[in-house]
Amino acid sequence: MQIPVIALRLLFCALTLFAIATQLSIHVGLGSSVINFFSYFTNLSNLFAVIVFGLTALQLVRLKKTSPDVALVRDI
Repeated sequence: MQIPVIALRLLFCALTLFAIATQLSIHVGLGSSVINFFSYFTNLSNLFAVIVFGLTALQLVRLKKTSPDVALVRDI
């Protein structure tokens, strides 16, 4: 039962990371700075989502329960 959940979390992690990289390349290609790109809350929240999806998938692969810290971050 956990394999589909792990696969979906890794898929969403990869898709979000690809979207961030695409947006960043377009942003820099238009002559804007990288610092300006990461000053937007949307880009930072997407990066945060990548971290959460990746960490929770990694914990499921290791067959560990979700730690209270990660559960707190995920539920915010």
